[in-house]
This record gives sequence, structure tokens and C-alpha cells, in this order.
Amino acid sequence: MRAREKTNRSRLIAAIREIQRETAETRAGRAAQTLRACEQERAHCESECRETEAGWAQALSQPSLSLDIAALWSSALSRREVTLAQAASDVARARAAAESSARELHAALVRVDAARELARQARKDEQRQRDDNALQAVLDRHAHRRNAR
Repeated sequence: MRAREKTNRSRLIAAIREIQRETAETRAGRAAQTLRACEQERAHCESECRETEAGWAQALSQPSLSLDIAALWSSALSRREVTLAQAASDVARARAAAESSARELHAALVRVDAARELARQARKDEQRQRDDNALQAVLDRHAHRRNAR
């Protein structure tokens, strides 16, 4: 493969790797944003669950508690606990996705570095080839002049 072709291909590979890095960076950012949103939702659910438990405790401390009211508090607390469990599950999934996208970003960065190094080496080889060709041309002219005498 000619040095110029190798340089062009290496530059193209480096550009593709850079696009892949940008894509991985965007995915990692979105995953982190999703994780923050899920954590906020879980915190909100925890707060609502505590408020419901406090209301339930206050209702139990009253001298008289109707069975209908007790059933409503129990139902509300059960719903809050289910919502909280779902929010905790969402956080776990979002955290796993964020960690995965962070690993993918790291891998993309490593590939970009390798592609840049490959492109740098190809440019260096191309320059060396041009220098060698120019030197050979000078030597050929010098040898031609010597033989002409």
C-alpha cells in the first residue's frame, strides 16, 4: 500500500473513531441524566412513603379509628411501597446502564487514541517516504552527472 493511501485510510479511521467517541459520550451523558432523574424520583417516592407512614401512625394514635379509614391508610401505604420498589428498581437499571455506557465511552476513547496514533505514524511514514524519494532523486542526479563526465 502506498504511503499516501495508508495516511488517508488512517485519517478516515481516526475520523470514524472520533464519531464513535462522540456517540458514546452522548450516550453516557444521557444515561447519567436518566440515572439522576430516577434517583430524584426514588427520593420523592421515599418522601411520600414516609409521609404516608406518618399519617398512618397518627391515625393509629387517635382514640377511635374506623375500619374504613384503617383500610384506606393500609391501601395507601401499600401503593406507596410498590411505587418505591419500582423506583428503586428503575434506579438499579439506570445505574447499570450508566456504568455500561461509561465503560463504552472509555473503550471509545482508547480506540480514538489508537487511531490517532496510527494516523500520526502513517503521516510520519509518508513524510519519511517523501524524504527518501527526494534523497534518492538527488543521489540519482549526482550519479548521472558523474557518469556524464
